[in-house]
Amino acid sequence: MSLPLRYHVTAALVGLTYTIDVLRLVPYVDLDIGVVHIGGAVIQPQTLMAMQLGVGADWFVNRLWTTGMGFRYLFEPADLLADPLNLGTNPFAFSITVRVSRVF
Repeated sequence: MSLPLRYHVTAALVGLTYTIDVLRLVPYVDLDIGVVHIGGAVIQPQTLMAMQLGVGADWFVNRLWTTGMGFRYLFEPADLLADPLNLGTNPFAFSITVRVSRVF
């Protein structure tokens, strides 16, 4: 019995977030830039420039607690520009995040 081949993608990003305070609902848009390392069961490990676009919203449950959801798309900029109608040919990841936060 053979083990399945696995690859991994590791990202380090830094970015900006723009929030719109609408009473208890706080929608936001963010843009991050950084590097992605692809390794594991691949022919040639690579480190590439990457960007991440995200949208989401937080809901203030009360003054101390929020809950929210965000959607993010991690991609290589050159790949997205080569095929923008299909969001690139090789996106790294689409993700959905659910979170609970405490306000300090």
